[in-house]
Amino acid sequence: SVFIFSSLVSIGNEAFHWCKKLETISFGEESNLTTIGYSAFSCCDELKSISIPSSVKSIGNKAFKQCSKLENILFEEESNLTTIGMYAFYKCESLKSISIPSSVETIGQAAFKDCSNLENVSFQEPLILTIICNFEKIKFYDLYL
Repeated sequence: SVFIFSSLVSIGNEAFHWCKKLETISFGEESNLTTIGYSAFSCCDELKSISIPSSVKSIGNKAFKQCSKLENILFEEESNLTTIGMYAFYKCESLKSISIPSSVETIGQAAFKDCSNLENVSFQEPLILTIICNFEKIKFYDLYL
């Protein structure tokens, strides 16, 4: 498991890339984290859930790519997230549902590509999303805009 201290503002590129046995990520109260970098947690095979602090503004390209057991992505209330990078959740095959915070302005290309079990994507209101790239190869049953 990894504990991210409240004082940390950025998780760098590939910081925990290929940590195959990483199961949990927890954050200090009143987190100051603003950025989750490129491939920061990609290929963390045992990661099942993450709660993104409200202070996070950007989830980098491929940040959680191929976290095959990732089932839950939760965003804290009053999220400041504006950007979900390209391939951010690529091949998160266990993900079934996600609720995108109203603060999100951009969802990058193929952010949810090959999330083969993703059935529900909802967008919180008021919606300010201005750029949404293709949701390639996703079988949507429910897409709420």
